[in-house]
Amino acid sequence: INITNNTINTNQEYTVILNNTSNTLVKGNILYASEKEGDNSVFNNDSSNTVIDNAPDEDIILTDENYDQYFDENSRIIKETPFINVILGSDLYNKDLTFIQKTNMTNPDKYTIYNSTITFTDNSNYVNSNYVDNLVIKNINKDYAFVLNGSTTINNTEIYNGTVFSSAMSFIYNVTILITEQSSSLLI
Repeated sequence: INITNNTINTNQEYTVILNNTSNTLVKGNILYASEKEGDNSVFNNDSSNTVIDNAPDEDIILTDENYDQYFDENSRIIKETPFINVILGSDLYNKDLTFIQKTNMTNPDKYTIYNSTITFTDNSNYVNSNYVDNLVIKNINKDYAFVLNGSTTINNTEIYNGTVFSSAMSFIYNVTILITEQSSSLLI
């Protein structure tokens, strides 16, 4: 049996279960399970099976210049996959970001997001559906830095003049909110 070049998205623990099968090839698929993705989402109990080169979609390296390639006129992410990995690749100016799926957003090079609101609308029942790490947000004319309508973890993030609003279970660690205007706060 060969399982190749498919996209599988499930709320189950595994995307593919190789149980009581041998010499099966699972290769080159885009795989999303409830808590696992890619090769890790395949249950395999036979060493004669081959599970290789399965992954989620490619990472998005988001820059100010390519923003319109990934977000529509309403600031919603265009890519409709169940999980998305966003790496900040430049400073962003006046760009709101609305994610409709489980999202991992990181900023390894410490770029700054100016005058933006980041919204997570993933309403799934997964704990820690969204993960944010190492962001710097500097707002002048925005009330909210984050609107969390899905379970979210925010880690090692600096917010200048902005509120974090959460209507879902969220975990906030090592976040610095620097208040230079009266509108900055954490609303949970």
